[in-house]
Amino acid sequence: MAEPRHMKKVAIIGSGCAGIGALWALNKTYHDVYIYEAADRLGGHTNTVQFKKGKYTTAVDTGFIVLNEATYPNFINFLDKVGVKTDPTEMTFSVSRDRGAFEWAGTSLTSLFSQRRNILSPKMWRMIFDILRFNQFALDLLINEEEDNHHFHVDNDMMNHVNKEETIGAYLDREGYSEAFRDDYLIPMTAAVWSTGPDKCTLDFPALTLVRFL
Repeated sequence: MAEPRHMKKVAIIGSGCAGIGALWALNKTYHDVYIYEAADRLGGHTNTVQFKKGKYTTAVDTGFIVLNEATYPNFINFLDKVGVKTDPTEMTFSVSRDRGAFEWAGTSLTSLFSQRRNILSPKMWRMIFDILRFNQFALDLLINEEEDNHHFHVDNDMMNHVNKEETIGAYLDREGYSEAFRDDYLIPMTAAVWSTGPDKCTLDFPALTLVRFL
């Protein structure tokens, strides 16, 4: 624990889960801690509202509120410490663009082709092919990164070499992914996971970081 003579003023920007977690941890020190929030409530995208229709009411999470043991170990420990319970859940993914002009979901074949005309759409089939390809081969980035870190990578083929500065946009262009995959799958998926608008999800994001998170 810090001594009073080493006390610092600490500013925490944002009161989402990370900000509140930092505030909770720093509360056990002598530091002078301030938290700043632009909204009129705490919690960030962790926000549950009550939706009412007639006599029925249901709770709706306005953000993407999910966690797992592999990527949220510290946050899970924090929740355990403060006594917040979690419930098991299943994730589904769906896309609706241009006010319903194009829609699909990954729950089943029926939901995948919820718009029956897409069964005959080459664009749709190319997106599906690229999703399968990305899920299979994007993991090579992580494998090659680990090999590079351990100096085991001896392949001179630059197509397989890890460039930690390469953006996801450059990676998609290099590997020949379609616009349909980018606009109708990857950007909406990223927007959902990070609880932000699709217009905020830039293709300039580092490919390794994105693949590692997904």
